[in-house]
Amino acid sequence: MTELEEAMLQHMKTIVLEEQRPFFFGDFARFEVDGKEYRAKHGTYRNTISKFRKLEIVELDYNSAGT
Repeated sequence: MTELEEAMLQHMKTIVLEEQRPFFFGDFARFEVDGKEYRAKHGTYRNTISKFRKLEIVELDYNSAGT
């Protein structure tokens, strides 16, 4: 797992467990973990989430795209 993926996973845990809400792309455009700033482009976010879903690390809560 890359450093960015590990930081994203840690940030996801913070959002879900401490803030008690689902995460979305906007949470990862610019974020900080352990005092270090990270940025994820939209494609990177989508690829990482897809990878985490295939590995069953995360699950889909809801999809807000389209109606």
